[in-house]
Amino acid sequence: MEVFRSVADWNRTCQGRRRNGQPFIPGDAVKGAIRGSAERLVRWLGVVLGEEEDNSAPKHPALRRLFASGGDGPGIRFEPAKFLGGGELVRVSQTAINSDTGVARHATLRVSESWSPGAEFHVTATGRAAALKPDSDEILLLTAAIVGVEQVGGRRSVGAGGVELSNLSISGGQKVALGADSLKRLRAYLGLVSKKEGDANASEN
Repeated sequence: MEVFRSVADWNRTCQGRRRNGQPFIPGDAVKGAIRGSAERLVRWLGVVLGEEEDNSAPKHPALRRLFASGGDGPGIRFEPAKFLGGGELVRVSQTAINSDTGVARHATLRVSESWSPGAEFHVTATGRAAALKPDSDEILLLTAAIVGVEQVGGRRSVGAGGVELSNLSISGGQKVALGADSLKRLRAYLGLVSKKEGDANASEN
């Protein structure tokens, strides 16, 4: 279970509200935030990732195993974030102003919705146990990526969607310690996975 607490407004451009009025964060927005965090971590560890198009498969094989559909990876599924409470709906009305007259332009009024800081969301990620072994490097990479998430959803450039992790648990009672040794372990793991894929491609050719 991961519980994220919002520390900035949540804009409705990516998130929405259910019929009961509660804020809603789609699973693909959760996955995108964690994948983005994982990619930043991998680059920080010195791995060069090629440019990729939106919605394309991750370039590094370790990231593909975690975030790409199909294959022999754990097939991790990111559920929509469940709202636990906190914060409140905020509506802001905006209109464009004519710079010459100082009067509002015609038909430019729009209302944006966001959710104020303080909301808590419960996020669940599940995968095939047979492919995701206890104390594996993949769990370490995924955990580090989750801890590194800072924002989820749209309008991140203006500070919307800021979050902080308040609780993290892994089924089966597994514990993951993050420290200097973890970074060395991840760097070695990423190099090993890349080498295995390179050797496999070479043997096919």
